[in-house]
Amino acid sequence: SYIGGILKNNDRSQDRMRGYREALEKHGRPFDPNLARESRYEFGSGAAAMQSLLTKSHGIDCVFASSDIIAFGALMECHRNDIKIPQNIALAGFDNTAIGAIYKPALTTISVPRQRIGLKAAEITLQLINGEDDIQKLNDLGFDLKVRDTT
Repeated sequence: SYIGGILKNNDRSQDRMRGYREALEKHGRPFDPNLARESRYEFGSGAAAMQSLLTKSHGIDCVFASSDIIAFGALMECHRNDIKIPQNIALAGFDNTAIGAIYKPALTTISVPRQRIGLKAAEITLQLINGEDDIQKLNDLGFDLKVRDTT
């Protein structure tokens, strides 16, 4: 299942949803819109989205949340419903927030290289200021999967 940000007018949320769908397809699994929920990037909204999944989608065994904050809301909703993480439902987030590593259970998450992203943005800005024409518009700076206690 997937809990992501509001898709309307949000490229980041749309990209993460697209990545989720592509990962499913890559592994021969169909996308089921009944197993996806939109959420504001807030703790309570993540909890409400998880509650909706638990109520309307039977048999889910894993959830990917498009931010750690959403994932923590989902985690708290699982605790309120006596659902064991990861024994009953595996859960992962995106952002690698500091609390994710120290909270128990520690949150599995995707970490993006924020410092490298900032440096690349500054480099491109300087290229634009200097009037350079040959600027690389797409820059894949990678990511790391931080496997922790929730998966």
